[in-house]
Amino acid sequence: MFSFLKEAAFHSLQTLGGDRRFQIIFWNNGADDAYPAAAPTFATPANIEAARRALDGVFAHGQTDVESALRQAIRSDPDVIVIATGKGMQLDDSFATQVLSLRGDRKFKIHAVAIGGTETPPALTQIAQRSGGQARVVDEGELKRLSRE
Repeated sequence: MFSFLKEAAFHSLQTLGGDRRFQIIFWNNGADDAYPAAAPTFATPANIEAARRALDGVFAHGQTDVESALRQAIRSDPDVIVIATGKGMQLDDSFATQVLSLRGDRKFKIHAVAIGGTETPPALTQIAQRSGGQARVVDEGELKRLSRE
């Protein structure tokens, strides 16, 4: 489902308009895969296509650690961070504590998306509620639809 998640993200970027900035950072599997790597860029068609090409070879595998990716995102002084995971029900209170601790007293929202499952994982709900964001589950059918729209 990871390829559908990437496509859905690219489609979402197209709705931002060229005057808003974005950055995609994948959770760490031993390397921080991101586009753009240094700082957010404007959501122009050219930059979105460059992101698509740069991230084409990134695949989900193994265990991941959110800390380095989240630190990188926070350095960019975002308005919103979206955390998406296919392992939402495996996350516990320590994950929520880690994410909220890294956020500190900053004002950005965190939206949390669980890929698959039938209920929103408690850790993701806690993160979203405490940051002013939203948490939700996206099943495989909806993710496929979002990847085409």
